[in-house]
Amino acid sequence: MSTDKKLLIYLNKVMKLPKEYAMKWGGISINKNYNSILKKISIILLSLISKFKVYKYYE
Repeated sequence: MSTDKKLLIYLNKVMKLPKEYAMKWGGISINKNYNSILKKISIILLSLISKFKVYKYYE
């Protein structure tokens, strides 16, 4: 899976952004019951990504 798709999963599932953003970039979906460790890791990764990197997806 590409880094971009992983970021979109984090934005959609962790940050609770609208599904339309994920659908726009390939209809990404993952198991809703993925474990809390993955959530924690994804939050840490998001915190390391610059705001420019995140905002770039919504231009």
